[in-house]
Amino acid sequence: MKANLKALRKQRTYSEEFKRQVVQDFESGQFSVLQLEKLHGISNVSIYNWIYKFSTFNEKGSRIVEMKDSSTQKLKALQMAIRTNRSPVIHYSDRGSQYTYGRYIDLLKANGTKISMALSGLDNAYAERINRTIKEEYLSYWKPKHFIN
Repeated sequence: MKANLKALRKQRTYSEEFKRQVVQDFESGQFSVLQLEKLHGISNVSIYNWIYKFSTFNEKGSRIVEMKDSSTQKLKALQMAIRTNRSPVIHYSDRGSQYTYGRYIDLLKANGTKISMALSGLDNAYAERINRTIKEEYLSYWKPKHFIN
């Protein structure tokens, strides 16, 4: 019986680049979610999911800096973050080798940045699992109407 059923409309798929551009337009203040919804014909639920997934701001309004791969690139990215963030910050990380690198820690300390690291490498796995549970089970069920900056 189900074999005879056809979808009324083909589900649209979007590239990650497009999703990131929509989030960037929202974060820059150029467009509201409602405007993006009308402009691109996308549901607000999709846009909020993309904001949650691709936003460079955390829930407290602080910009999240994505680190590059090599130690020197991470050091350069940290220098850039310190230049753009004038107020003192706390650097949260697991005990990955890139974050325990001597020059990296020296730069953090020299700029008055507080360092907060997990006691064990396993702590990060627990935190990631909690974030995944929130994302997949809570947010997918409740569908928040807006995010508070």
